Amino acid sequence: ISIKEKVFKKLKQYGNKGYVIRKIAHFTIYAAIGISISLFLYVITKKIFISSTLAFILSYMYAYYDELTRQVSVVGRTGTIKDVIIDSAGAFTGIAILFMVVVTFNGIRGFIRFVFRKSEA
Repeated sequence: ISIKEKVFKKLKQYGNKGYVIRKIAHFTIYAAIGISISLFLYVITKKIFISSTLAFILSYMYAYYDELTRQVSVVGRTGTIKDVIIDSAGAFTGIAILFMVVVTFNGIRGFIRFVFRKSEA
């Protein structure tokens, strides 16, 4: 049995392939939304923790709005709390990745500035 077959066999308990792919797509799209909002706020505030926190709150609010108000109004679609959690987890993951990149970059930049600073004589 191949790895692909093992993975799809495990995922089958969650639904068919189309269902799993749609959920992965939602997770990925919300990761991009979270990164975009966080980066936008970081450019404005220059504070990564504040921008990340606000980005998560805004991403969660949008996921809630999208799933429980907009999806319900479309015939044949349903919005569930499970979908809000999947979307929010995607946003959190994207924001966390951006957070780590920014903190790492700022740490490296600070270290380089420290090493190559002009000494006052």
